[in-house]
Amino acid sequence: MKRYGVVVSLVTFVSCLFGSPGISAIYFDDGLTHNIDYSTNDVLVDYESPGMGTTVNLLSSGDIMYSFRAYEDSIININGGSIGERFVANGRSQLNMSDGWIGEDLYALDHSQINMSGGSVGQILYAWDNSHVKITGASHTYGLRVGDTAQVIVSGGSFTDNIAGEGGGSFTFVGEDFHIDGHSVPYGEYPASTYFFGHLTGTLVDGESIDSLFWLNGGASIFLTPEPATLILFALGCLMVRRKRR
Repeated sequence: MKRYGVVVSLVTFVSCLFGSPGISAIYFDDGLTHNIDYSTNDVLVDYESPGMGTTVNLLSSGDIMYSFRAYEDSIININGGSIGERFVANGRSQLNMSDGWIGEDLYALDHSQINMSGGSVGQILYAWDNSHVKITGASHTYGLRVGDTAQVIVSGGSFTDNIAGEGGGSFTFVGEDFHIDGHSVPYGEYPASTYFFGHLTGTLVDGESIDSLFWLNGGASIFLTPEPATLILFALGCLMVRRKRR
């Protein structure tokens, strides 16, 4: 069971080139759990420290002026507070964001995982490499980008800018009443070979409307799927029809 590290001396303070020369960064790499409820410049978790699994919680009173970077198998929980510039998830790190604010971009790289149920990203959420992103609601992201073999699953939240995919990346939108370019479309896959550019509308599981331009390139795809409850009802309906035919 993890212990809570609350003594400042457990944290290594170093000076490094991290966006701006001479800016002091905080390194967490001890396998403990730490709360950030204060102001600081940059934060790095488990940098070059595999197997530690350090957990860091950004609380409502926490303020990171520049960047927050997670590495290896660290776990980051953003429950409030703010990050002035960007958050970068590397390795097999995991970010759970339920509140708070990221001023610029959010990056999911390598095999990282992001679960976003709240909060706000001021600019773009990027998913690259083999990363996985789940957006379930009560969140706002300016735009979405996916590439390589990354996957982004969206069942809630809102988006201001367009959606773009390339490589073998995929978006999955979970909801109902989907339309592309004003035409009602069935659930299924819509690859770049079918739709290179279009306008997607519909209603997500959390009730939020999606109304975004999209472009796809290479082997990128958009998947439109019903919410699980609808899918179960559909399966039961098919089963009943099969029984009646017998």
